[in-house]
Amino acid sequence: MPQLLAAVAELHRRLPSFPCRVLAYREAVPNGLSGVYVSLCGARVEHVVGLLAPPSSWAALTQALDHDRPRSEARGVVEAACELSRALAEAFRGALPGDDCVIGLPLFAEGMVSGGRRLQLQVTDVVLGGTPVLLVLFSRGAESRPASLTPGAAQGDAA
Repeated sequence: MPQLLAAVAELHRRLPSFPCRVLAYREAVPNGLSGVYVSLCGARVEHVVGLLAPPSSWAALTQALDHDRPRSEARGVVEAACELSRALAEAFRGALPGDDCVIGLPLFAEGMVSGGRRLQLQVTDVVLGGTPVLLVLFSRGAESRPASLTPGAAQGDAA
């Protein structure tokens, strides 16, 4: 989580309307939030970064993003959430050791998303640009991957 929080600080350098302040750490993700998730996969580690908030918070975050990165037409909430999470994932990748992580496409979800048993979950309440959001990090190291997903694992008989 420290690397992800450093990435949020980096995000503020790119998007001035998004300073970050940590409020508290949580044990679990509460119900009733929607948000966007982006995966980062490398040879040794996999991460899924999530930003979760209620609808009113997403509207405020969208407006702030429109201020920092103006366009000819306003963004929709889902589009802004995906753009914001992609920028966060890029900053997070820069804070990780090595440079082999590939960033996946953002996925916006309404409702609960949960990780598998081999994933480590870290959850932090933050204020991002004056708006409360939940920062979620699912992580799994190479030692926790199923053999079928580990690079170089046997793929079965070809006969």
